[in-house]
Amino acid sequence: MLFEETEHKNVWNTGYSKTDFIDPITFDIKRSLREAPPLKPRGMKWIERKVINIENDAVVDTEHQARHKGTHADHKNDLRDSFENNGWLYDEQPILVVWDPKNKKYIVHDGFTRINATNDLGCQHIVADVYQPENPLSLEISKLNLNKVDKPKRGSDAGDITNSALNCINKKYLASDLKSVTDFVNETGSHLSKSRRQTIINDVMNRQGNSKYRVYLVKGVGDHNVSNAAANEFKIPYGGDANYDDTGYFGYITTEKTARMTISNAIKLLKQVLDDIEHKSGAYGHLKELPEVKIFAYFENPGKTPLREQRQNWLIAFQNTLDSIVAICEYMTDSKSNKKFPIAFGGFLPQLIDADPKKKGIKKETTVVDVDGKPFDWKN
Repeated sequence: MLFEETEHKNVWNTGYSKTDFIDPITFDIKRSLREAPPLKPRGMKWIERKVINIENDAVVDTEHQARHKGTHADHKNDLRDSFENNGWLYDEQPILVVWDPKNKKYIVHDGFTRINATNDLGCQHIVADVYQPENPLSLEISKLNLNKVDKPKRGSDAGDITNSALNCINKKYLASDLKSVTDFVNETGSHLSKSRRQTIINDVMNRQGNSKYRVYLVKGVGDHNVSNAAANEFKIPYGGDANYDDTGYFGYITTEKTARMTISNAIKLLKQVLDDIEHKSGAYGHLKELPEVKIFAYFENPGKTPLREQRQNWLIAFQNTLDSIVAICEYMTDSKSNKKFPIAFGGFLPQLIDADPKKKGIKKETTVVDVDGKPFDWKN
């Protein structure tokens, strides 16, 4: 292997009967190569094109997914409809796989949405181009560049490129200096405007490991994955009812400047809880009253503005939104309630990690904090 071996998890799972529209025996590889020649990205050696059995021959692990938000449902549904009506089109680029001699499996690195679409139809096979990368960075760059081809895929967006660059830096595939990051973004984001690429470069430089701020990733593995940090490190509620059994609270973690959409999600969740309580059914039918929803915040790109100022502005906007909702409720009911409003500030995730000489280099923020960066008792 040209790069470190890792343990892979095959997440392929289908409850459908197998009704292949890609027949491994009759599929015309030569025609496919004529109508959709291999793209052969830089740093990648193309080996062959073949039809593979997804369940038996491939490892489909979302750890290798380039898109930072994962599979887009609408796009998957469009592909599924196309496959159902037209089968596999010969002018369609295959998925990208790399042979792993240790596990004797093809590792899927590009084509997750297409696999999910074929999964919905119960298809057991898919067309794949087998590559051998020169190094891990070449593979990561190629995955993003292959997504520039909009047919039938959705091109890589700024979040995909930012997330990939940060992951490559964290894994030591990519140097963290400005030139290396600029070259990476320009190569993988050539389909984006110059100003958009510069924004991505600034974002990566502000958020990567040499920054004084802690980075939280939506995807990936490790403590800096925001869900992992919430569940294992801070032990706070998140994602609605995630960690509810352990904390007794609902919660959301947001990067929004005003948290309005997050508050909207919290209200929808509380409405579901009310319905369950009223009808004594559903997941929350056993509850006697509404539990509190805690809203936590962090900043994806702290930038040069002092963190305390950003937190102060966020908290003011958050409280103004809650005050407006309470005022409307009081107006509609023509009364004031003595009950505590069921949505509340939960604190900020710790982000300032500059060593503090007064504490012998101990990180300044290690737990959920308030505006001033002091530990915050989010339950009270």
